[in-house]
Amino acid sequence: MKYKRTMSFLAISLLFLTSYKESTVEPDYQYLQIQFKYNFKDELNIFENYFQKDLVPDGVVRVNFQLTKDEQNKILAKAYGTNFFFHCQILY
Repeated sequence: MKYKRTMSFLAISLLFLTSYKESTVEPDYQYLQIQFKYNFKDELNIFENYFQKDLVPDGVVRVNFQLTKDEQNKILAKAYGTNFFFHCQILY
């Protein structure tokens, strides 16, 4: 009985290991570059492809982050819809 259980476990493990494939999906080109900071250490940075969140008691967590082409197009449409690029101000 123990032999069958061990062999079953090994067979299932081998099945999982052989079915694993690395992702070959290429991320979308980031033609929209954003660096958005809020609060103290919270930041969305598309220049360096990360999102950072300050989880006050647990420290700062940083994850890889990229926008899809659809998300970039939605942001640009909203920016053009509100005339964002036509009301640029220079802050000194």
